[in-house]
Amino acid sequence: MAKFERYLPRHVLLRIGGALIVAVILGTGAVFTLDTSTTTTTTTTTTTLPPQLPQVGWTVVSTSTRGVMVDTKVINIPRSSFTFHGVATSIAPSGFTVARFRATTTAFHWHVGSIDPPGATDIVTSEAAPSIDWATEGLAGVVGAFNGGFKSIGGAGGIILDGHQLEPMLSGEATIAIDQYGHLSIGQWGTTMPLHNTKVLVYRQNLGILVNHGLIATTALDDDWPVWGSPLNHFPLQPRTGIGIDAKGNVIYVATMSKVLPRQLAQALVKAGAVIGMQLDMNPFWPIMGLASSPLHAPTQSFDVTLPGSEHSPQVFETGWERDFFVAMAEPASATCTIASTGWTPSTTTTTNPSSSVVTTSTVGASIFSKPPVTHNVKLLGTDCLPKKKVVKPKK
Repeated sequence: MAKFERYLPRHVLLRIGGALIVAVILGTGAVFTLDTSTTTTTTTTTTTLPPQLPQVGWTVVSTSTRGVMVDTKVINIPRSSFTFHGVATSIAPSGFTVARFRATTTAFHWHVGSIDPPGATDIVTSEAAPSIDWATEGLAGVVGAFNGGFKSIGGAGGIILDGHQLEPMLSGEATIAIDQYGHLSIGQWGTTMPLHNTKVLVYRQNLGILVNHGLIATTALDDDWPVWGSPLNHFPLQPRTGIGIDAKGNVIYVATMSKVLPRQLAQALVKAGAVIGMQLDMNPFWPIMGLASSPLHAPTQSFDVTLPGSEHSPQVFETGWERDFFVAMAEPASATCTIASTGWTPSTTTTTNPSSSVVTTSTVGASIFSKPPVTHNVKLLGTDCLPKKKVVKPKK
């Protein structure tokens, strides 16, 4: 029997009679695997994923044969005020740049920086190194890249890469997870995270949940700004970036170089459709974002859409950057093909998540890692992964 399995945020497999039916077909980094190990006369039918269509109010940046990959919009937050050291302080109107990565047409990788997390460059493979890895991410093409979270010294949360702990995980913190098929999800460590029965290549924490069930966190509404990071010169109004997931599983990146509080960032995430969201990096030097109108396969190309006012070109992700960052790739043109990474597993010690009574991941201290292979085992999985060659008939 030919069996197609879909790895999604909420996937449901229903078996009716002899047929396997996949329900709830939403998620980033879709994958289909073909299993022909058994023989039977039963046939299974599959439904082609609907194309990702343009949406009113959003500007399309890139498309493929499967529809929209990335689109953007600008969200404006009106003037407001807050109390700072007992004085009413005005917050100017701010414009947020929003980049939306469609769930079924894009996939994600995470990269360490050359400086942070400390020592990570000694142990990671080229796929997670401090620059875009064209040998793997260029297979289908890079369509976007954006900054990660706080420095490790900030104590904003932990990092687990390929089952190995780079920074200690903190219970209750907002956590990004990227699985081996590039699906990115967000949850809370100790409740909805870690994920079970899923091969996760990276967990990346950064402070608490900023938006949950489409609602802004109380600590953001109350202007409890110290819990959202250390601002430059101890002044809470700073450029900020965030990431969220909407009801369809799309990944939403939100950023502004205007001076805002966490609550304005949360408002922008909610207006962009996020049902869950968290803060990424902040302060003027760190917000960076680039989007490509067509998939990039080599470093000689450039990003067409950038974050207005950013102090850096997103090409720093091509040449090498000191902090962690995310790369978004185009899913292959065929809905039955995807990029998959098996990851690497040098010597590990099994540990137990302190918030759970069950073993959830294998972790060791970064200082005792052995050098992994040069690259992950990255493959194209499924059917119709490569362009079909034209058959030239011999002349009679």
